[in-house]
Amino acid sequence: MKATVFTVTRHDLYVGAAVVSPEARYFSVVVPGVKAISRRSVTPEAWTLVVAEISAGFSDEPLPTFSKIVRLICCEDTSAYAVRCIAQPLIKTAASEQTGLELDKLLREVGDVGTRVASTSQPPSSAGRRSKAPTSARE
Repeated sequence: MKATVFTVTRHDLYVGAAVVSPEARYFSVVVPGVKAISRRSVTPEAWTLVVAEISAGFSDEPLPTFSKIVRLICCEDTSAYAVRCIAQPLIKTAASEQTGLELDKLLREVGDVGTRVASTSQPPSSAGRRSKAPTSARE
């Protein structure tokens, strides 16, 4: 099964990551400093739009703010965030009940890497400043 991995930035500062897998009906976000993974509740109609966006592919540029994926990840002022697709790995699991755990593991790994990169690449004047990313959505 394929997963799509996104990073979320605000004013060039890393504020989170998301993993989406329509096959598994998995759409979750992780925010630095928050241990819990934020699950997104996605309607069947929204899944149709998400699948269409993923099928169309992604460039290196941020997704447009009107994107259904961006709206589900950011769930508030989408214009304040830049969401980019960074990878589309294949996930192999031995059993279907392991799928969510594997996707959670991937999301945590991406979130940890993003946090480490952000903490080492921020200019000293912004090292203590971290933008708050949204943590819940219902669409």
